Amino acid sequence: MDNDIIDNIIGKINNFKFYQSRYRAQLKNKHNPNVSCFPSSVSNMLSHFDIEISPDTIIHDANIHADLWRGVNKIVRYEFRSKMFQLWQVEENVINFYLPKYKATQRYKISLEALKQFVKFNPVIINTAPKYRGRVLGHIMLIVGIVDDGFIIDDPFGDFRVNYATGHYNKGNDLFVTFKEFEKIRGTMAITLQER
Repeated sequence: MDNDIIDNIIGKINNFKFYQSRYRAQLKNKHNPNVSCFPSSVSNMLSHFDIEISPDTIIHDANIHADLWRGVNKIVRYEFRSKMFQLWQVEENVINFYLPKYKATQRYKISLEALKQFVKFNPVIINTAPKYRGRVLGHIMLIVGIVDDGFIIDDPFGDFRVNYATGHYNKGNDLFVTFKEFEKIRGTMAITLQER
């Protein structure tokens, strides 16, 4: 499905849910643009709730205040990929800090069916493994919508469907992906939102 068609299908599909958000491409970030998919996805999620905070601000705040939010004296920095679980915890805490009416929760080993249920109510952050230049990447995306046969994704790095081909960087806003296509890249960690 062409992205230009998405605007025309609202109201024409019975099972359609879509969350408007401001798309922030990670390659436009000042801090660690090549590896800042997580704060970019958090920023995109927060914008759905009319909270406009840049990924760079999230990176700065998480590094400065990680000890406060996590209750420990260690600052989690984005450069240390080996600290992935701590990074997920910091991002969950960032979301909970900015969205006090919601509870952000990490979900491990989340199934496709569970994702479908959570996306019916709020956007969902998910880890993925798309290909880039022949290599599989560890990557974070935001699911912003669901239709009968697929998801609508905000990919902060660009269009993974064309392996981030030249000219497709920063063009990852509102990408339609069938469930079958998504299963090829889907990870099993997510951050979901529920009203408190």
